Amino acid sequence: MRKPRLYIISVAVLIVSLYILILMKGPTPMLLPAQEVDLSGKIDGVPISDGFLFIQEITSKKEYIYGLAIAFSDQNRINTNDNVMFVLDDANKMLFNTSFNSNTISKPKYYSYNFNKTIHVGKGHKFYLCLYTPDGTAGNCIAVASKVNGILGRIYASKLINNDIASAFQNKSNGFSENFGVKTYESDFHYASLIKGILILLVILIAVPFAFPEKYKKLISSVNLVPEKVYPFLAIPFGLVLIFLTPPGQVPDEKTHFVRSYQISEGNIYHFDKTVPASILNFDTSLSRLTHNISEKTNRAEIKNTGKTKLDSHSRKQISILDYVIPYLPQAAGITFARIFSDSVLILLYAGRLFNLLISVILIYFAIRIIPVGKWVFFLLGMMPMALFMSSSLSYDGSLYSLSFLIIAILLRLVLDPIKKTGSSDLVILFILAAMLTLCKPPYFILASLFLLIPVKKIGSVKRYILLIGCLILTIALSTQIWGITRKLFEPKQTTAKVKTVTQPTAGIIKSVSTKTIKPKPDPSPKNVIIESPFNASKQKEFILSNLPRYAGIIINTMLDSDRRYNYLLTFVGLFAWVDTPLPDFVIYIYLCLLIFTALSIGNNTISINWKHKLVFLAIIVTCFLLIETGLYLYSNEIGAKIITAVQGRYFIPFAPLLFLLFYNIKTEEKLNMFFSTGSFKPQKIVKPQKVAKSQKFINAKKQIKTIVEKQTYPLVFTKTLQLLIIATVVFSFVCTVYVILVRFYLVTI
Repeated sequence: MRKPRLYIISVAVLIVSLYILILMKGPTPMLLPAQEVDLSGKIDGVPISDGFLFIQEITSKKEYIYGLAIAFSDQNRINTNDNVMFVLDDANKMLFNTSFNSNTISKPKYYSYNFNKTIHVGKGHKFYLCLYTPDGTAGNCIAVASKVNGILGRIYASKLINNDIASAFQNKSNGFSENFGVKTYESDFHYASLIKGILILLVILIAVPFAFPEKYKKLISSVNLVPEKVYPFLAIPFGLVLIFLTPPGQVPDEKTHFVRSYQISEGNIYHFDKTVPASILNFDTSLSRLTHNISEKTNRAEIKNTGKTKLDSHSRKQISILDYVIPYLPQAAGITFARIFSDSVLILLYAGRLFNLLISVILIYFAIRIIPVGKWVFFLLGMMPMALFMSSSLSYDGSLYSLSFLIIAILLRLVLDPIKKTGSSDLVILFILAAMLTLCKPPYFILASLFLLIPVKKIGSVKRYILLIGCLILTIALSTQIWGITRKLFEPKQTTAKVKTVTQPTAGIIKSVSTKTIKPKPDPSPKNVIIESPFNASKQKEFILSNLPRYAGIIINTMLDSDRRYNYLLTFVGLFAWVDTPLPDFVIYIYLCLLIFTALSIGNNTISINWKHKLVFLAIIVTCFLLIETGLYLYSNEIGAKIITAVQGRYFIPFAPLLFLLFYNIKTEEKLNMFFSTGSFKPQKIVKPQKVAKSQKFINAKKQIKTIVEKQTYPLVFTKTLQLLIIATVVFSFVCTVYVILVRFYLVTI
């Protein structure tokens, strides 16, 4: 064992050395800028056309600079053109230069340029960002965003003659008090930085277990992480950060969710009164500019100022929204509770978010506790940035995720746990959850079909088994109709608006005005022009039914389309705000790989998931997927569209546990623990001599000795290491989530 151990130590030391060398000499990650021009409000676009050298004067905030980000747009160009960007110091020394084609500028956003080295400019010294194009005309060029009265310095547009850059730079004059949209990435250290220091520390921590295996084994053996206990410990504080970090209304359709939650808090469950207070609709008007506009920023003072809007339940506006109730109960409870203490609309919104988070965390906690296998898979899905972000808002997705996880956990416990028997209380809870899930969003009631995997012997008899299946189907069917039935029962009677009979004097004669029904006169003016929507569910349905093979091809093309696949992954793990603030790609792929690896390598040695179980899992996954794709194709795609759009990966989170449990393997964990303990995948045999009678002691002793092979148990070194890695990944992904949201909505400089 000594040679393999020395080999591992040597490799670990080599890896650490290489990482330190690469990190110290390599480019510094461009995370938080030292200076950033605020592009909120009205901005201009300066076209980078030929004949001019455009110069942005910048005063350095720190000793060194290692990168810039520039806000470019494509300016609706016709053809492509070449562009040059370079940076000079105050002694006219070239610090950095690069050229790029305008076809790399696809949409208005910041484009980053890492210098791949740290360059000394001197704190308080000036340096110059210069841009020009040799072939870009006024009608065919990119543009850089600009803002009046920025923080960097002046802008110069110097005449460029015969491409004489030096003369154009020297002859700059009459600058403008504007700033390009620029971020500067600076540091006070030449080689080291806070980010590099953290990365080096992480690499060393990873190498320590290999360098000191025996001590690490003792240390890791004392660690006892229980996923259902760790989950609320992390989910609640992380969720609280997201509640107050995300500006009001900056979650998809959050205003609609707020309106419906408030209606339910008033007792307007059936949406008979189609009005809500105007203050609910208008309190965050100043923040609406943030929606779909990544250049707009806000601050805590502006958000706090929206809290001055008071709830006025008398001044109301007409609205039209969906009639869901169940998924809005947590938010409505929070709003009802907050109304006791405050009339601030902002406080009501935060209270709704808080209750939504707490209920989601509680339900997922019980799901993790109940499920007999895949506890860490449920943990990772519950802590996934996308799931946590939606649960920390007013969206009904939090209720949908938590109810789905809970019903899957209850059913899989009844299916897989050999000790657990199916009691009456289990069935009552199961039927209630199935009804609630159906009332949340119809496609996900398919999850209740896991009931088919419950062994008949746990139910009692075949007759009772069939009866319960029928009752479950009936419960789901009634749940789809109960809304309309109960709504008719409680619907107030409609009265025809009539003019009351009144008497009024006219020229000394009393005239009676008869009672009659008022009919609105048609408006002859053509001012209200009805534009037919490109989405028509009934016609789309006809198209599908009459072209089933073609529709199957559309679904296959959608799955094969690389952009759609990438969008599924991105919106499954982390795409925030109004679907415009993604996590970095490497975080997405790390999280997905860890989910698969966790499902594959952490199991329950006493419970297996056989191929029949996995076949049913796969059938449920495919059915849910097809229902979601078809539903979006009906209502959010043009008739006969070749690719199904508008589908987001977060719609797949409710049945994601079943997807990852397809990778579940009962033997992998034992083999990996064996390898990390002994350095081999082969089990060691313990041979013990069996005692024989004393009279036989010296008679052919070798033949009389019998041996038995005992199965050895190994320390859970791998399992506990992976658990620590899971928690570290969750924390890291949350830090990345906070970072991208901060950068998206706030001006953050260091």
